[in-house]
Amino acid sequence: MTTGYGEALRSFHVDYCGGLSPCIMARRPSYPLVAGSFREGWDGPLLETISQPASPEARCGTCRLLPLCPTCAGWGMWEHGDPEAVEGYLCEVASCRDDSIVMRRLELERRLAGTEHG
Repeated sequence: MTTGYGEALRSFHVDYCGGLSPCIMARRPSYPLVAGSFREGWDGPLLETISQPASPEARCGTCRLLPLCPTCAGWGMWEHGDPEAVEGYLCEVASCRDDSIVMRRLELERRLAGTEHG
Protein backbone atom coordinates (compact mmCIF):
# COMPACT_ATOMS: atom_id res chain seq x y z
CA MET A 1 0.00 0.00 0.00
CA THR A 2 1.22 3.49 -0.78
CA THR A 3 0.57 6.56 1.34
CA GLY A 4 -2.90 7.05 -0.11
CA TYR A 5 -2.44 9.44 -3.01
CA GLY A 6 -4.55 7.26 -5.29
CA GLU A 7 -6.13 10.15 -7.15
CA ALA A 8 -2.67 11.45 -8.03
CA LEU A 9 -2.15 8.36 -10.16
CA ARG A 10 -4.85 9.70 -12.49
CA SER A 11 -4.79 13.46 -12.05
CA PHE A 12 -3.05 16.48 -10.55
CA HIS A 13 -3.76 20.02 -9.41
CA VAL A 14 -2.17 23.33 -10.39
CA ASP A 15 -3.02 26.21 -8.07
CA TYR A 16 -3.30 29.90 -8.95
CA CYS A 17 0.41 30.44 -8.21
CA GLY A 18 1.50 27.67 -10.57
CA GLY A 19 2.13 25.09 -7.85
CA LEU A 20 1.80 21.52 -9.08
CA SER A 21 0.50 19.15 -6.38
CA PRO A 22 -0.83 15.57 -6.19
CA CYS A 23 -4.48 16.67 -5.93
CA ILE A 24 -6.69 19.57 -4.96
CA MET A 25 -6.78 18.46 -1.31
CA ALA A 26 -3.18 17.30 -0.87
CA ARG A 27 -1.22 20.45 -1.58
CA ARG A 28 2.09 19.15 -0.27
CA PRO A 29 4.43 18.63 -1.86
CA SER A 30 3.99 21.39 -4.36
CA TYR A 31 6.35 21.94 -7.26
CA PRO A 32 6.58 25.52 -8.64
CA LEU A 33 6.05 25.21 -12.38
CA VAL A 34 7.81 28.56 -12.89
CA ALA A 35 11.00 26.81 -11.72
CA GLY A 36 10.85 23.99 -14.24
CA SER A 37 8.72 21.83 -16.46
CA PHE A 38 5.65 19.80 -15.60
CA ARG A 39 7.65 16.61 -16.27
CA GLU A 40 10.41 17.69 -13.85
CA GLY A 41 7.86 18.31 -11.11
CA TRP A 42 5.80 15.22 -11.81
CA ASP A 43 8.74 12.81 -12.16
CA GLY A 44 10.61 14.40 -9.25
CA PRO A 45 9.08 15.41 -5.91
CA LEU A 46 5.49 14.43 -6.70
CA LEU A 47 6.29 10.93 -7.91
CA GLU A 48 8.61 10.45 -4.96
CA THR A 49 5.83 11.39 -2.54
CA ILE A 50 2.99 9.39 -4.06
CA SER A 51 5.23 6.33 -4.48
CA GLN A 52 6.28 6.16 -0.83
CA PRO A 53 5.09 3.02 0.89
CA ALA A 54 2.79 3.47 3.83
CA SER A 55 4.46 3.23 7.20
CA PRO A 56 4.10 -0.10 9.03
CA GLU A 57 1.96 1.71 11.63
CA ALA A 58 -0.60 2.84 9.05
CA ARG A 59 -3.83 1.25 10.16
CA CYS A 60 -5.36 1.21 6.69
CA GLY A 61 -2.64 -1.07 5.34
CA THR A 62 -4.13 -4.18 6.91
CA CYS A 63 -7.81 -3.26 6.70
CA ARG A 64 -9.93 -5.66 4.65
CA LEU A 65 -12.35 -2.80 3.89
CA LEU A 66 -9.76 -0.60 2.19
CA PRO A 67 -11.30 -1.10 -1.30
CA LEU A 68 -14.61 0.26 0.06
CA CYS A 69 -13.08 3.14 1.99
CA PRO A 70 -13.22 6.78 0.88
CA THR A 71 -10.08 7.75 2.82
CA CYS A 72 -7.31 9.61 1.05
CA ALA A 73 -4.06 11.32 1.90
CA GLY A 74 -5.61 14.73 1.23
CA TRP A 75 -8.23 14.26 3.94
CA GLY A 76 -5.55 13.16 6.39
CA MET A 77 -3.47 16.21 5.54
CA TRP A 78 -6.41 18.62 5.89
CA GLU A 79 -7.74 17.18 9.11
CA HIS A 80 -4.54 16.16 10.91
CA GLY A 81 -1.52 17.31 8.90
CA ASP A 82 -0.65 13.65 8.28
CA PRO A 83 -1.41 11.81 5.03
CA GLU A 84 -1.80 8.53 6.91
CA ALA A 85 -4.19 9.86 9.56
CA VAL A 86 -7.61 8.25 9.51
CA GLU A 87 -10.92 9.63 10.64
CA GLY A 88 -13.23 7.19 12.37
CA TYR A 89 -16.20 8.28 10.31
CA LEU A 90 -14.45 7.09 7.14
CA CYS A 91 -14.08 3.66 8.72
CA GLU A 92 -17.81 3.75 9.46
CA VAL A 93 -18.57 4.60 5.83
CA ALA A 94 -16.52 1.60 4.67
CA SER A 95 -18.24 -0.63 7.22
CA CYS A 96 -21.71 0.52 6.10
CA ARG A 97 -20.78 -0.13 2.49
CA ASP A 98 -19.62 -3.62 3.44
CA ASP A 99 -22.86 -4.29 5.36
CA SER A 100 -24.88 -3.15 2.36
CA ILE A 101 -22.98 -5.44 0.00
CA VAL A 102 -23.41 -8.41 2.34
CA MET A 103 -27.13 -7.76 2.75
CA ARG A 104 -27.63 -7.45 -1.01
CA ARG A 105 -25.69 -10.66 -1.60
CA LEU A 106 -27.80 -12.53 0.97
CA GLU A 107 -31.00 -11.18 -0.57
CA LEU A 108 -29.87 -12.25 -4.04
CA GLU A 109 -28.95 -15.72 -2.77
CA ARG A 110 -32.38 -16.01 -1.11
CA ARG A 111 -34.15 -15.00 -4.32
CA LEU A 112 -32.08 -17.38 -6.41
CA ALA A 113 -32.77 -20.24 -3.98
CA GLY A 114 -36.50 -19.46 -4.21
CA THR A 115 -36.51 -19.66 -8.01
CA GLU A 116 -34.78 -23.05 -8.00
CA HIS A 117 -37.64 -24.59 -6.03
CA GLY A 118 -40.53 -22.68 -7.51
